Amino acid sequence: QAAQEPFRAGAGSDFEVLIRAWQFARSRRYNINDCRAHGIHAGACREAEATFRQLLNLAKRHGMATDENTEPDRSKTTSLRLCILSAFADQICVRRDKGTLHCKLPHGQSGTLVRESVVQQSPLLAVAEIRQVSTSGNRAQTLLSLASAIELDWVQEMFPEELTTRPECEFDPAPKRVESFQITRFRDLELGRERSRELDAKAAGHALARACLREWFKPKSFDHSIRLLINRLNWLCAARQDLEFPPMDEPAILDCLATAFEGMTLAKQAAAADVKPAFRRHMPEAQWEWLDEFAPATIDWPDNQPKKLMYPEVPTDKNGKVQPVELHVKMHECFRLTEHPKICEGKHIVRFKLLNPKNKKIDFCDDWPTFKQREYPRIRKDLLAKFPGVGWV
Repeated sequence: QAAQEPFRAGAGSDFEVLIRAWQFARSRRYNINDCRAHGIHAGACREAEATFRQLLNLAKRHGMATDENTEPDRSKTTSLRLCILSAFADQICVRRDKGTLHCKLPHGQSGTLVRESVVQQSPLLAVAEIRQVSTSGNRAQTLLSLASAIELDWVQEMFPEELTTRPECEFDPAPKRVESFQITRFRDLELGRERSRELDAKAAGHALARACLREWFKPKSFDHSIRLLINRLNWLCAARQDLEFPPMDEPAILDCLATAFEGMTLAKQAAAADVKPAFRRHMPEAQWEWLDEFAPATIDWPDNQPKKLMYPEVPTDKNGKVQPVELHVKMHECFRLTEHPKICEGKHIVRFKLLNPKNKKIDFCDDWPTFKQREYPRIRKDLLAKFPGVGWV
């Protein structure tokens, strides 16, 4: 790098360094020794000249005035970087902190600027090369190279319709409160932010909802009954797609929580909020009644004590098959059953997880009458020995 220092001085782009190095090699007629002394590959420079002449001829045919013998004009480095910005707008990067090599990329990605880049201070840059390399432990690292320093005003001038500045709210986990910002973005990449005194009630609700889903705090009312409701609805959406129930996916849960937290700014306010009414507004009341009909929370039992059903958190397996609803039940409580229970208009069986009196699993069962006739006699003797006080039939 020391040998290339004459080419790096004052450069705002790694392309400037390459151009100056090529100009030097050409002025020395690609002498191998002269080039090697400055860390330049003479052969690569010859190939670059061939490409340069092709581009030069193309420019001349389009009436562009050019002079290949003109020395590089360092006052035109801004024009070079503007050209690079227009070509690599989808690879704009934002330095995470002053002096660091770590940068934010579009689409939530991140990368590390190579140390030999001349762009060491600019907070905003465009890179022409992004590559993945393996590090120790077979971890992938994203390296950014051929960087050029750019300015926010340039982005505003060239892409005015894709640059937005709007008020947004974020939850700060340290003081456990919502903060308001004016955030400038190019497409989905945040370029800068400023604190704002004005706070939008709906945006604050969404910020608290996102924090809740990240488990930074937990509302007391967001309990097992809500999670069971979510699992039941999502299971029915998978089991009976023809009914067109609205699924309770993560965006829907976020919207429900945001509605419940609207206008709040503190985590303790949200933790004390009642979120259940917001979840009930996810769909009309008539559909909730149909949910109770098709995917009930409990099923009737011969002893007149309804049994709670357990719906899977993920309604389908990796092949798209609907997962069964389970009932965890002690085996000796099943002897009065005459038929295996089903739900969803009799189209889906309830899978039994049969337990012994100490709540240890014995087996799974999808057809209790058949299990009682074929499997139970084989294990009855062992159960009688271990649990003699139970009424084994």
